[in-house]
Formats: sequence, C-alpha cells, structure tokens
Amino acid sequence: MPPKPKNVPRGTIPSTPPPTPHPPKNTTAEIEIIARAIIPHPSGYLLVCQALKPDGSPNYAYLPGGHVEFGETAAAAVSRELMEETGRRVRVGGLLMVGEHRFRSRKRVHHEINLVFRAILMGRGRERGRGLLGVESREEGIGFAWLGRDEFARADVRPGDMKSWVLENWDEVVLGEAGGVDLGLRSAGW
Repeated sequence: MPPKPKNVPRGTIPSTPPPTPHPPKNTTAEIEIIARAIIPHPSGYLLVCQALKPDGSPNYAYLPGGHVEFGETAAAAVSRELMEETGRRVRVGGLLMVGEHRFRSRKRVHHEINLVFRAILMGRGRERGRGLLGVESREEGIGFAWLGRDEFARADVRPGDMKSWVLENWDEVVLGEAGGVDLGLRSAGW
C-alpha cells in the first residue's frame, strides 16, 4: 500500500488533475446528453427534424431525438422523444455515432454529447415501404421532412460535423448497404 501523502485534506484525491476553466458567467455549466436517430426510408430518404421560423418556414434541420433523462437509456430516449414529437413509435437499433459539439445559442453556451442510433419509424404502412409518409409534429416550432442525399447536402443541418459524417456514410446508414456490417436492425428481425 502506498504511503499516505502529507497535508492532503480529508476526502480529496491527491492525483486529481486540476479543474478545467469555468465557462463564461452567462452560461450554465452542464453537458447535455442528446440521443438522436437516423431514420431512413427504403427509397433512400432520411427523416430530419426542422426548427421552424415564426412564419412556419424551415430554419435549420437536425437528426430527430432529444435529451436523455436521468435513469433513462439513450435508446429509450430516442423512442420517447419520437413518440412525444410525432406520436409514432420507432424501433431503435444499434449505436452508429458519438459526437461532441459546443456552440452558442441565444447568449448561452451549449456542450452536447450526441449519441446517434439507427431506427425505423413504425406504423401506418411505413414498414411495408408504401412511399414517403408525412410525419406530423405534435410540438410547436418544429416540423419533419424526408430529405434525399442531395437535399440533405444543401440543407442547413446541424451540427455540421454530424451532417458531414452522415453524408460520408450515406450508403451504409441510409441505404443500408453496410457491406457485411450489422447496423443493429436486420439481425433483430425488424
């Protein structure tokens, strides 16, 4: 057993690294855990959530999902958020990506850890591939749209590095051409 260091206050760990600098005083110091979903349509489209301007037109887009609540798994958060926002069930598959993002919005600094899962939208013929189905929002200020690769590439999708990752991996994550990589859905019988 190593000798106990001298003059170390009770309850402290002497090898603890120094704390990181505090965020600016006008922010909250909280890391947000966000669970998001890549929800492809068999015809090659991807479902995105759109932040809407006051006139109802799209402002910017992001992958659907939301905050993970304490005690909730990230996959359960995807299911809950999509049910709350659309009234539709999803089947959540495997984790595809983890991304860390920091940005300023409305004088507040955000620090997010995004966990992106593959998921399938259920109900109303979706799993039978009968064309693109309208996905209605149950929340004010957001809408949903199906975007093809070119539309997704032109859209203001945030965060930007997540958009880049989706575009780089479109064939695998949207079209399902995983080349032998199990994306967590087919093997589960979905």
